[in-house]
Amino acid sequence: MCTQSDRPGVEDEEAARIRAAAITVVGRDGYRCASATAIAREAGVSEATFASHFRSRNDCFLAAYDAATGCLLAAAGRAAVAERGSGARVRAALQAVLNRLGADPLLARACLLEVRRAGRAALAHEDGVIERLGGLLAPSGDGAGAELTAQLVAGGVWEAIRDALAKGSAADLPKLLDELHMWVVERQRPGGPSQE
Repeated sequence: MCTQSDRPGVEDEEAARIRAAAITVVGRDGYRCASATAIAREAGVSEATFASHFRSRNDCFLAAYDAATGCLLAAAGRAAVAERGSGARVRAALQAVLNRLGADPLLARACLLEVRRAGRAALAHEDGVIERLGGLLAPSGDGAGAELTAQLVAGGVWEAIRDALAKGSAADLPKLLDELHMWVVERQRPGGPSQE
């Protein structure tokens, strides 16, 4: 997980450690079983230190989710920028997301499955992730309906990854690359996917 902060210092290191611990505990034990006490213990801090950074378990998880998905999408963005051509950028972004989630099962479970158990605010945060993913998967240019298409495609990709994780193992997520890439690129073609 990324732990860089705009304000270096002990307080930021503690908060980053607590956020990382929240992803670990939620990914391992599930959101409903993840208590502030368990997160503080995993982070190696006292409950008072936890409370000095976060109002609640939910507040902590949302901050952890935002940090983790922010890092995930930043890595995807860096990978996409390094490529030429819309199809290559999409493939690179998808590969970065799938490889990162595949390499960290607790991150994958927390950010794809358990987020759904963390209440309405968490769903709004997830919508933001899908919106940013749509920006990475959007085709070059701004044809009519391109933004809506990008959001629909990103939502489909996120759900396909979630479904694969729910049915299998995070380690298998990178195997989705070819199929997802083809699916996204087909939907970006003028006229949409072929009906053959």
